[in-house]
Amino acid sequence: MRLLFDDQIFQLQQFGGISRYYAALIRSLEAYDGVETKYFVGFTENIHFRDCGLLRGPGAYVPDHKFSGRGPLIKLLNLLANYQQERHLKKQQYDLFIPTYYDTKFISQIGNKPFVLTVYDMIHELFPHFFSAEELAIIPKKKLLMENATRLITHSVNTKKDILRIYPHIDPGKIKVIYLSHSFTDPPNLRKSSLHIPNEYLLYVGNRWGYKNFAFLLHALLPVFKNHANLKLLCTGPPFTVQEKDSFKIYGIYDKIVHAEVKDDTTHQYVYQHALMLIYPSLYEGFGLPLLEAMVTGCPVLACNSSSFPEVAGDAAVYFELNDAAGLTKAIEEMLVPEMQETYRQKGYLQLKNFSWESTVTGYVKVLHESVQGT
Repeated sequence: MRLLFDDQIFQLQQFGGISRYYAALIRSLEAYDGVETKYFVGFTENIHFRDCGLLRGPGAYVPDHKFSGRGPLIKLLNLLANYQQERHLKKQQYDLFIPTYYDTKFISQIGNKPFVLTVYDMIHELFPHFFSAEELAIIPKKKLLMENATRLITHSVNTKKDILRIYPHIDPGKIKVIYLSHSFTDPPNLRKSSLHIPNEYLLYVGNRWGYKNFAFLLHALLPVFKNHANLKLLCTGPPFTVQEKDSFKIYGIYDKIVHAEVKDDTTHQYVYQHALMLIYPSLYEGFGLPLLEAMVTGCPVLACNSSSFPEVAGDAAVYFELNDAAGLTKAIEEMLVPEMQETYRQKGYLQLKNFSWESTVTGYVKVLHESVQGT
């Protein structure tokens, strides 16, 4: 089975959940018997693609530091890669095409070849008020791809239900649910002092805008910080904006919120491992991988009782209701008790048995075979 992946997500993200998923998937499929993978990526800054050893050819030798002509060189490498992909598409030298995001330009190039689309979530459709008009332009493209794809993959039953609720004309039989799994391996060998992280901290991971519900979390934390003078909130994701720093000052918690730059799995795993708990207030996600990442490191989980989170975390998380700040405050205080942390640490280890990367890859390959065979 010959697979052709495009490079969309590796050009859109420097790091992030979707590109991390595809980098790990391609690496696993390259070692899979009977599967031949091909992709054309001239150059990318995506750390997951590079860490998996997938950046090959001339692009692998472009230095990371700036030098005269670096920009034009990268542009040339990617133009060449796009040309190679278009030639490959026209020659039909593959059995199945796999777009990594929602650009539709390939539809006119693949003829009658099948393609499989992963629908990561339905956030734009369900929460349009959090997005700009430019960002919402993705909705009709995504709809077109969902209607024409041979198979759709979602990472939760909840996302499948959302697709069918919004687009009831889509055949439910072509939507396959494949759960994700974490990619953490051995315990990280890092010194806490080298990361400049607090001694006692709650953990928040990822972006903080819109539906991520970060402002709600800050409101719930105000009484917690008053009761625990040494406690901090550690945030990964992008650096704080000027507006965020101003809001911390207004709340009187400027010295309570700290940021750590986390771009690799080793550091990522470390901040989970040393956190008192992960707090995940997002209104909606297609899966919620941080829930599993926390569990594998023994980090207790607090999550919003919405979307796919109960499906992923089961009874291994303490849930709070949407925008119930008092309820979240109470849940945090309860989880600060060591005995409570140990209870949910053990529940997390048990819940992890429902997920494995091997099952993810096996399920994915099965869907790909069905798509090629037309079954």
